Amino acid sequence: MDDYGILYSLPPDWSADPFSSSSVCDCPGIICNNDGWKSGYVRMVVYMTQFEADLTLNRGRVWGHDFEQTGESDKVTFAGIPYRRDYGTFVDSDFGQRAIRLVSSDTPRKDEMHFTIYFFGSEMLMEKNDDLFWKIMGTIKRKKVDEFYD
Repeated sequence: MDDYGILYSLPPDWSADPFSSSSVCDCPGIICNNDGWKSGYVRMVVYMTQFEADLTLNRGRVWGHDFEQTGESDKVTFAGIPYRRDYGTFVDSDFGQRAIRLVSSDTPRKDEMHFTIYFFGSEMLMEKNDDLFWKIMGTIKRKKVDEFYD
C-alpha cells in the first residue's frame, strides 16, 4: 500500500483507511485493523509528519486518549528505519488495554516523513499477534513525497 509517504503491506484480513484529518488526530495518518468482528479487533494507527517535534506533541493520542508509557523504552530497527519502542496503555479508553508505540528516531531526508506507529488491542490479542506486528513493521518503508500534509 502507498499512503502519505509510507509504503507498507498488511495481511489479507486487514484493512487500511488513510485520512488527512479525522477524529483520530487533526493530522494525516492511517487506521488499520484486522477483520475482528469474530475475534476482536487489533488496530494499528500510523501518523506521519514532516516535523520531528510533532511526533510526540500532536501524535501522542489516539481518538482523544493519551498514551501512557508503563515500561522501559528500547531501540529497534525495521527495514532500515530505527525506532524508539514504548509499551503502555491508553488512558481512560475502552478500546485497548495494551499498546505499543514506535517513533522513528532517525532524521529522514527532506522529502521523507517521520512516523509514529501504534498497535493496540486487548491483552490476549496483543500477545497472540505480537509476531504479526513485527512482520508488518518489516514492510514499512519511506517514500519520497512531493507534498506534505501537516
